[in-house]
Amino acid sequence: MGIEKNEMREIVRRAADWLAGPATIRDPQAESGLVLRYPLREWRYGIKSSYLTKPRTWGVTGSIWHTGMAIRAFLAARRVTGDNKYLEAARKAGGFLLANQNICPEDPGLHGSLMAYEDVNDHYQTSTAMEGSLGLLELAGATGEAAWRERFLLAVSWLATHAYAGDGLFHDRFEPNSRRFWTGNFPNLGYGGSQRPLVDNAVMLRAWKETGETRYREIFRETIERLLRDEDPPGNWITYLPCRASGEGEVHGRQAFWWGLPMFAAYDEFGDKRYLEAGLRAAAWYEKLQLRDGGFYYYTNRYGHGFAFNLCTSVCGASGLLWLEATRRGLKDYRPRLARSVEFIKKAQFSDEAADPNIRGGLFERPSEPDGTEAPGFRLRDIAATFTILALEELLALD
Repeated sequence: MGIEKNEMREIVRRAADWLAGPATIRDPQAESGLVLRYPLREWRYGIKSSYLTKPRTWGVTGSIWHTGMAIRAFLAARRVTGDNKYLEAARKAGGFLLANQNICPEDPGLHGSLMAYEDVNDHYQTSTAMEGSLGLLELAGATGEAAWRERFLLAVSWLATHAYAGDGLFHDRFEPNSRRFWTGNFPNLGYGGSQRPLVDNAVMLRAWKETGETRYREIFRETIERLLRDEDPPGNWITYLPCRASGEGEVHGRQAFWWGLPMFAAYDEFGDKRYLEAGLRAAAWYEKLQLRDGGFYYYTNRYGHGFAFNLCTSVCGASGLLWLEATRRGLKDYRPRLARSVEFIKKAQFSDEAADPNIRGGLFERPSEPDGTEAPGFRLRDIAATFTILALEELLALD
C-alpha cells in the first residue's frame, strides 16, 4: 500500500473534523445564503451536502440520508482515532434524525416515518429513509442506548408496512399530507411506474436480525431476487433510478455499490451462490470504471464511458467497500486497486492551509465545469468525506 496507515488515519481525522465543523448546521438562522429547502421540524446538527468554492455557497439535499451517513462516518472516525468528540458529533446528528421522525401512534399511516425529503420538497423518498436509518442502529450499538434502536425499528417498520409494494419493489415517494404514495411514471427508464427495488445497507435484513420478524427477511430476499432478474449490464442495474436506460444509458457511480454490496449479506444469510456471484460482478463493474489515477466518473454510459469534468470522489469509497468485501473473503485481492483509490483520495482532500476555512479537510467530489475563468473551482460534498471514512476504516483493519 503506497500510503502508510498513519496517513490514512490522518485523512479520516481531518475529514471527520470537516464534517463535524463547517459541514454541520448549528444555527440555521446564521447560515447566510443557505437555502433550507425542506419543511423539516429541526435543522440543527443536520449535515450540509455540498459546497461550491467559487461562490462560497453551501447547499442541502436529502438531509436524512446525508446526516444518517455522517453518523456512521463519525462512529467510524471514533473507532479509528479513539477520540470521543466524534461520538458526540454522532449523537447530535442522531438528534437531528429523531427530531425529524414522525411520532404519532394515533396516526399509523405516518407513525415512525422519517421526513426523508430529497428530490422534491413535498414527498418523502423511500431510499433516503432506508439508507439514512442505519445510522440510528449503529448509534445504539456504539452507546448501548435502546432509544436509538427503537427509533430505527420504527422507521423500518413503517417502510415494510407502507412503502413495500411487493415483488421486490418499494413505492418511491410518499406525500405526507395526503398519506399517499406517488403513482406517476419516471421518465427515461426501462420500465413504467413509480417503484424500484431497494436493499440499501441490507437494512431489512438488519431489522430481521434485531427483531426476528420474518417479514423483514422475506422482503429482503424478494428484493434480492428481483435484482437478480433485472441486472443489466452485468454488475449493475441501469433499469432503475437514479440511472437512465434510454439510448446508451446513464449509470450512477454508486448504483453498483447500493445494490451490489448487500448481495454478500444475502449470500451469508441464505447460502445461495448466485448472490455471491452477483456481488462479485458488482465489484468487477468498478474495475473497468477506475481511472489510471484512481478516480471515477459520477455518471457513465452502460459501457463505462464518462464525462471529463464529471468526476466523483465518493465512488472511490463506495467501490472500495465492495472491493474490501471481496478481498476479506479471499475471493479476489483488490489491494492494488484500493491503493490507487487512496492515492486519489489523498489528492482530493483540501489542505489545512487553504485560504477558505470552509474547505479545510474536506474532499472535492468533482471539479466545477469550465466557465471561461481561470478558476472555476470545485464542488465539495459530504458524501465524499463519509464514504472515504467508512472505506478507510475497513482498509485499516485489513490484514
